[in-house]
Amino acid sequence: MIYKHKKTCMAAEGSTDMPVSLSTRNLADKDNFSEEYKTEILESFRETEYGNLIRNDEWIKHYGYFLYENLQGSCKKVEKRLSLNSKLRRLAHLFIEFKKVVEERKQIKADSCSEMFNIDHYEELKIAIANMTRDKETGKMKNGLKLTLKYLVKDVCDAMHVFYLKKKDNQKAADLGNYMLVLSKSWSSFFKNAEESVITKRLTELRAPVKLPSKSDIIKLRDCTKSTIQDLTGDSFCLLENADFCKLRDALVCRLTLFNARRGGEPSRMVLSELTDALEDKWIDQCRMEFVKDDIEKKLLCDTKVAYLHASKIAKLVPVLIPKDCWKALNVLVDTEVRRVAGVHTHNDFVFPNTKNSMGHVIGWDCVDRMSQEAGLEGRLNATGMRHFIATEYALLDVAPRDRELFYKHMGHSEAINENIYQCPPAVREITHVGKILANVDSMNEDADNVKENSDLLAVNDANVDILKDAGNVKEISNVVIDVSDANVDILNDTGNVEESSDVVTAVSDANVDILEEFIGLMAEDVPTFHIFDLSKQVDEFNVTVDVTKLIPKKELVLNKSVQESAKKFFTPDAWIAVQQTLQILKGKVGEKCRGSGSKRKVEATNLPEKVPEARNKMFFGESSSMPSMIFGEPSSGQRGQSMIVSDSSESEFQVDHSSSEEEDDSYPITKDEIKALIGSTQKVKPCRHTWSSEEHEAVQTFFKKEIEDVSTTGNKGKLHIGRKMYDFLKIHPEVLKDYPKRERIAKVRTKIINLRRQNRERYQRNLDMLT
Repeated sequence: MIYKHKKTCMAAEGSTDMPVSLSTRNLADKDNFSEEYKTEILESFRETEYGNLIRNDEWIKHYGYFLYENLQGSCKKVEKRLSLNSKLRRLAHLFIEFKKVVEERKQIKADSCSEMFNIDHYEELKIAIANMTRDKETGKMKNGLKLTLKYLVKDVCDAMHVFYLKKKDNQKAADLGNYMLVLSKSWSSFFKNAEESVITKRLTELRAPVKLPSKSDIIKLRDCTKSTIQDLTGDSFCLLENADFCKLRDALVCRLTLFNARRGGEPSRMVLSELTDALEDKWIDQCRMEFVKDDIEKKLLCDTKVAYLHASKIAKLVPVLIPKDCWKALNVLVDTEVRRVAGVHTHNDFVFPNTKNSMGHVIGWDCVDRMSQEAGLEGRLNATGMRHFIATEYALLDVAPRDRELFYKHMGHSEAINENIYQCPPAVREITHVGKILANVDSMNEDADNVKENSDLLAVNDANVDILKDAGNVKEISNVVIDVSDANVDILNDTGNVEESSDVVTAVSDANVDILEEFIGLMAEDVPTFHIFDLSKQVDEFNVTVDVTKLIPKKELVLNKSVQESAKKFFTPDAWIAVQQTLQILKGKVGEKCRGSGSKRKVEATNLPEKVPEARNKMFFGESSSMPSMIFGEPSSGQRGQSMIVSDSSESEFQVDHSSSEEEDDSYPITKDEIKALIGSTQKVKPCRHTWSSEEHEAVQTFFKKEIEDVSTTGNKGKLHIGRKMYDFLKIHPEVLKDYPKRERIAKVRTKIINLRRQNRERYQRNLDMLT
């Protein structure tokens, strides 16, 4: 009556209080329960068999009060109260089933829920759980409910054990402790089948592509939601009635839940302060927006707001993106006058509240379900199905590791959960990629072994090389190395016209996509390659900030000339210069490693000049002016037929290897000292160390404060991931290291950050040791 009166009488708003229900049962009840617990929890259940049992059974009331006390210090008391009611209702249901089993098996009438936690009735409890979790129509086991009851029984035991200890009832506490010991030792086998069934269903049925929502249903629901929002917010001067308010609220919750691929209950618990912060761009750093150059990203920043909600269980923030089509509707939904007319409680701080003076918020799953019915979908679409769909679609994209980590953080789970729980198994890629390799291995024959007889060094990868039959004009082919990328090599049998052929030089000019992707990923690890391959953008110079030491394991790939030529078009001119500088540094490191490792090498050479021994003697006996114009690996113009190749060998010294050469008289051994003399072992002059000014030191320490204060590990461990941030720093502080080239500035700043981080970690560790 008061609710209807307030809807028609504007004067009743300031003079009429909210009605408070008062049960007559509370007048005679002398238990030590708070009035709030009785009113908010016990009296909230209906007059049913379960509700009456919850209000009258002492065990159930004490267990509920134990949980209710834990909610008092929580800011999410309203949300968690629903979970508490659900546990009490499920416990009452289990006790009623237990009473039936005990009366049937032992002809005993159980009066209290405490009898269910007696060792004498252990088997009856197992039968009651089995009966409660078995579907009455199909006879199938409800494995999810069975596991829920397992944890519920353990939770009740823990709570009542504490209750007995606080009452100093040691005998009952000891009995309950023994019962808990029996549960921990014997229940694993009882619930093992249910646990395996839940895991199997999660990994097989729920991840199957047929379980994913169809794109047509997603588009249909999206259009229905957006049209509903547009229709209900078109007239700015019309106040929404209760039905229209609820419909707009459901549409907004459905839109935000599916747009963000969030869990069903996350956007629905947004509070007014969190929405206000989002609409006012509290979380947007305006300085960072100036460095956004991409037109699409600029448009997204203008058309999207972001709200950060407090997580329900752990201390973290949950991001929720708000598209532009929801802004006006959200402002209508939080309007004070609109909420008053719709019957929302004045102290309800939720953006999506329940009506009829409730203090709670709407359930996200219900909103999505109602909008699915409104859109006329054949199969109901929910938040979990949308999360599976988004995770699967995102797994097919080629995204940089840093962006993937941000996506997982938005979804609220780890990479392992995303791969093993949400996304569908990559069956198509498994067949097309792995199946291709296995099929090639399965179809091999003995003829593949004959390939090695036609060349000394053969590396095959992704190309088709045919050495044609007609080679009659070839008179003399010297020793050459074949280097081909992943391919099928067909060496024809008819080569009789070739008089003297040793090895054939073949090089593939175009590397395949996988090799190019790996090359670009190594040289610019933070750049997503799917933008690069469609030529929508090129790799910029500031993105080429790779650590040279990371390239050493992949030196054969990155130093391959044909791969470099194919990858050059994906880099800007300045970026390619930076790539070449990086590769030059890599060559130097590889050379130093080869010279200093002490490993044995073998030099292969052909057609060496007849007077090399004479030149050798002159060089090593002081006449350096007559030394032949040849350096290691780079023959002079008069020696274009020579090639000196260093390869691993187990022999005791460097030797000249003549492959297919008839001029045995020109062969001679080359010692390790001669190799060093040919290379040139001039000592590098160490450059002068830069002296940092106080202004430069302060600029680095302030801008990279987050990286410097990282004390999650010790020493110099941990990656920086500051590629884009380094570009911003050099743009904001052009005076820092202004006399150095850009590449050297980046290297020196990175070294400065690492040193400052290490010093900060050492101070932190010393302080920690002093405290302990």
